[in-house]
Amino acid sequence: MRKHAAANDNVRTITSLDGDVLKVANKAWEQCLKLGEKSGWRNAQASVLAPTGTIGFMMDCDTTGIEPDFSLVKFKKLVGGGSMQIVNQTIPQALRRLGYTDETNEAIIGSNGHVIDAPGLKLEHYAVFDTAMGVRSITPLGHVRMMAAVQPFISGAISKTVNMPESATIDEVEDTYFQAWKMGIKALAIYRDNCKVGQPLSDGAKKVDEIVDAAAGAIIAIAGQPIRRRLPKSRPSRTTSFSVAGAEGYMTAGS
Repeated sequence: MRKHAAANDNVRTITSLDGDVLKVANKAWEQCLKLGEKSGWRNAQASVLAPTGTIGFMMDCDTTGIEPDFSLVKFKKLVGGGSMQIVNQTIPQALRRLGYTDETNEAIIGSNGHVIDAPGLKLEHYAVFDTAMGVRSITPLGHVRMMAAVQPFISGAISKTVNMPESATIDEVEDTYFQAWKMGIKALAIYRDNCKVGQPLSDGAKKVDEIVDAAAGAIIAIAGQPIRRRLPKSRPSRTTSFSVAGAEGYMTAGS
């Protein structure tokens, strides 16, 4: 009971302080240091910013943590096949706060995933809608600085993925980690766009160096590059059964 009473006293002391959030946070950790000097410390985290991931979108969240939105319009692949379109629900609210009409809202919330050339949107408001990926994207170090602003208030790590474009180099990835370390960030995950065979979340943008020939089902690369032709959905094959030391199996070869 005494421990609970002491904890409550600390909470009342902290919440009654005047001043900005930084001063209050410093005061809180000063009290933690005094308690640690008296009772000792153990290797543990007092607070963390827990993982979220794309499941957050199913919980009506617009982003997955301390980060800019992946894109204004997202396409999420579903485990059972197919995909779903997710539109950032704070866009209409932001446009209304900026003084735009409902008609302009509908024009801006399209399928492009960005606001460039959106009818009626002022150029000075473009930056409000910048995202993690896409045509107007916030630099990876912008993501890092978001974490750096929050890290002093968290004893553990922040679950946050820094999104980098597909063109990111090894040196750029190294520098991102290095800058995060200098800013005092305790953990960092980097995701380079399209680095996975199956990417669960995308902005739906088409690559400019590819032309999809729907009739032939082929992807023709840019001039001077090899051409890839996809195999037909139905094709002949031969299945051969075999037995090795009593273990039976089948081998199928398609052509």
